[in-house]
Amino acid sequence: NLDLTTQGYESQQFDFLRVLTARRTYFETNINYVNSLINLRQSEVRVNGMVLSGGLNSVQDISQGVGGTSNRGQALSGQ
Repeated sequence: NLDLTTQGYESQQFDFLRVLTARRTYFETNINYVNSLINLRQSEVRVNGMVLSGGLNSVQDISQGVGGTSNRGQALSGQ
């Protein structure tokens, strides 16, 4: 723990090199944590993009069936 190491240095239980090592470890750990959060968010965006794949494409016009008759009309006429 960085705070405990600093307190140990202030009470002359640890040398300054140990404090510097603890600080470096603390900041490296925090940087790795932030990078992990970034990777998580990027993966989430990729997955959501895959779910939406093709969702923004124009919809095919199916109002006219074969021969120019509507699918609705065919269904209602029993064809």
